[in-house]
Amino acid sequence: MLYKDFVISKEQIDEARGLGTSSVLFIKRLLGDALWDLVDYAIRLGLEPPLVEVDSEDDALDVVNNNPGVMLGINSRDLGNLSISLDRAVSIIRAVRGKANIIIAESGIKDVNDALKLAREGANAILVGTALMKNVELARELSGVVIK
Repeated sequence: MLYKDFVISKEQIDEARGLGTSSVLFIKRLLGDALWDLVDYAIRLGLEPPLVEVDSEDDALDVVNNNPGVMLGINSRDLGNLSISLDRAVSIIRAVRGKANIIIAESGIKDVNDALKLAREGANAILVGTALMKNVELARELSGVVIK
């Protein structure tokens, strides 16, 4: 189970652990260099390696070069202006392919074709939210997609 919040403190990580979560989500752009202390703290508490979300190639490369064991979340949404581009996500995935243990494509996935496109580029998993809220049948469609 993932603790998905704007985690910015060790107290939130303690709370996540107390709730029985397996891992926490950190946003690189939000935390900057403070990220690494929080990653280390979460792992020392016995949580699984965290999901570190990025929205740029520079941040993605920084994450995989500093801690390739984390799950790398590649957000199609630019957190600066909130625009969504699967092409930007593909570019980031290509930059880190083979350097991260787990790559999770996030945001902007509207259908099975989007999921397959991201999988072909190297995403191991996808995180879908808004599209499922708009189309509950999408869950059934996506459940048949195997990402290897």
